[in-house]
Amino acid sequence: MYAVIKTGGKQYRVAANDKIQIEKLIGNPGDKVEFAEVLMISNDGTVDIGQPFVAGAQPPHLAAIAPFSVIADIYRKRILKRGGRSQSWGWETAYPNG
Repeated sequence: MYAVIKTGGKQYRVAANDKIQIEKLIGNPGDKVEFAEVLMISNDGTVDIGQPFVAGAQPPHLAAIAPFSVIADIYRKRILKRGGRSQSWGWETAYPNG
């Protein structure tokens, strides 16, 4: 049995006991998360496709947030030739450990 869920603007194929990395998930490590946007469920050869979501779906959609750390620091700097100006911007992305 597997399901396709939508979270953080992306789609993920998940099954029981899968570990996936998801961005933009708010919570503390150990918190339970329920994914309500289920797009498709495959269960022993039968496939249920939602329009856009499967109504009354019972997929493996309960999860726990793993301890996470910031592993991607993205900073850029641009120096403009004329005018003696510079511009910098950046952000940090958090992913779960493991």
